[in-house]
Parts: sequence; structure tokens; C-alpha cells
Amino acid sequence: MLHFRVIKCYDLGCNGSEVEGKAADGVGSRLSVAAADEEDVVLVSACKSGSSRFATSGRGAVITVWELDPSPKRSCRLEKRSVLRGHASSVAAVHFSGDEVVTADRDGVLKLWRISSESGRQASAAVTVRAHEKEVTCLSGRLGRGGGGMVLSGSQDKTAKVWSLSSPSPLLSALQGHRRAVTSAAFSEHEDLIATGSSDLTVRLWGSRTFECFKTLEGLASWPTNLAFLDARSLAVSTHAGVLHVASTPTDKMETFDRHPGAIWGLCVYRGMLVTLGEGGEVLFWKDNSEAIAEMKQRMKEEELGQDQTLSNCLHSGNNRKALNLAIKLDRYAKSFLGHG
Repeated sequence: MLHFRVIKCYDLGCNGSEVEGKAADGVGSRLSVAAADEEDVVLVSACKSGSSRFATSGRGAVITVWELDPSPKRSCRLEKRSVLRGHASSVAAVHFSGDEVVTADRDGVLKLWRISSESGRQASAAVTVRAHEKEVTCLSGRLGRGGGGMVLSGSQDKTAKVWSLSSPSPLLSALQGHRRAVTSAAFSEHEDLIATGSSDLTVRLWGSRTFECFKTLEGLASWPTNLAFLDARSLAVSTHAGVLHVASTPTDKMETFDRHPGAIWGLCVYRGMLVTLGEGGEVLFWKDNSEAIAEMKQRMKEEELGQDQTLSNCLHSGNNRKALNLAIKLDRYAKSFLGHG
């Protein structure tokens, strides 16, 4: 697990969107650096609603909500927005969405917090649920205002559970089937899908309405540390071995990328790219070039077909000098000359 005492924020700008596999310090501009209180930062969860807020937690039971001061970029600074206290044991997972934060601790307790707009205010938990009998390892969510939406928790007890924290009966379903601890979980923003990853080296796909497992992905390099849906058909899986997998959910086809020297502890989707954080602090950006490569291969194929036709025309017209040059270029000498009648 990564441990930092300094928080760095970067403006990736247009530079970051063009980079694949490059460290964060090589792109964009650093906006702000802040000390992280007396504890190491172990967990970070950013708000995905366009807000500049994010939450951090150390090895204790306190969660801090930060916000980038909306000053000109070169003078941006981090400001503490809220301090969340109330867990009896150390915080194991954090999920931030909109003006709400969901946290879970090593005793299996889940809490929902509503963040005030007033800076520095200490918040109290709006909802507290005993979610699992063992440690909660991961959180994901589709949250709305007032606690609406769903929260997904994974645990050492081999289950993932789906919650509606605004409901009097908050537990919607327990997802069972993994043979070992659930280590990662994600909702799809594109389809009614849930993904759970486990130290049994599998990823299971579930319907977010039926809560039934309809597919199991196997062949992981190690246990999955994070999951992220790129779109309706692609799921990214980071692993403890430092390998990144990208799976096609309709076909089970899985591509493997091995660029991190150690475990991958962070994974998110940013402007159509994947961003991964390695245990050495390196941040890599991954861009899907499959369409560009397919177009390039198609162009090359069309050019080769055109040159083959030109070669055939030269042979039939008796223009042997030009035909010879083309045959050598296309590696067709033996076929075109030794086999030509």
C-alpha cells in the first residue's frame, strides 16, 4: 500500500491527453502541494461530478475533504473543506460523489457523510450501517443528492453488497460467488453493470438490476487492486503484480500491459484515457490507439494491393525494370519472376 505525507495536484491540460505511459511529473503544471496532517495518506477518492474536491484518509479513523482554491492556476492552493470523525477503527475505503462521502472501516462499518459548503466544518455521519462481519476492502457508488442511488461494498468475507443508504431497509443484495476476499468493485456509468474482483484471481460481472452474475473473467496476473469501466464494452483491471488488463465484456477477450515495476494501487478513467498509479509513485497515462492502428493497417493493405496491381500491369506490359524494382520492394521477386511465364 502507498503511503505519502504530501498531496500534489496537477493540471494535465492538453498535454496529458496526448501522453501514453508517461509519468505525471512529465506533463502539465503542478497546481498545488499540501502537507497531509500528521498521518500518511493511504486513501484518496476524487469527486467525479466536475467538482475540485477530493477526500483523503490516513492510517487512522479520520477523513479529510479538500478543495482546490479557484484562484488563477499558477497560484492555486489546497484548502481543507471538512474533517470527518466517527469511525471506531481505521478507515479502509473511501468513495466521494457530489456532496456526499461514503467511508468504511476495518470493523465492517459503513458511513454516509454529507459535506457542508462551509470551510473547516466538522461533519457528522448521516447514516451508519454494519455492512460486513469482516473488513471492508473497497467501495464504489452511484450516489445522488440526499443519499439516493446505490453503494457497492466489497469485503474480506468473500461477498460484495449493494446498498441504498437512503432507504429504511438499506441492503439491496448480497453478491455471493467469489471463493476468496473481494478486493475491488465498480459500477458502470454506461450500462446496468457491476464488476467485482477477488483474490481468487477472477472478476465477476453482475446486472445492477437483477444482481445476478452472468459472466466470470479469468486469467489475471495477480489479485485485482482496482476496476474501472472505460465504456459499455471495456473493463480495466489493475493488479498487485503491476499488470494492467483491459477486458472486452461481450467477448471475454483480454489484453495485458506490463509497464509498472510493482503493484498498481490507483486506477481511474480521465478524458477517455486510463490513469494508473504504481507503488513507486509513478503515474502512467494509457490511450486506446486500437482504432488508429486498425486504420493504419487498412491503409497499408490498400497501398499494398495498389502496388500489387501496378506490378501485375508492368509484368503484362513488358516493363520489366519497373516490375523488378516493385517486386524487390514488395518481396515478390521469386513469385513474380521465377514463377512468371
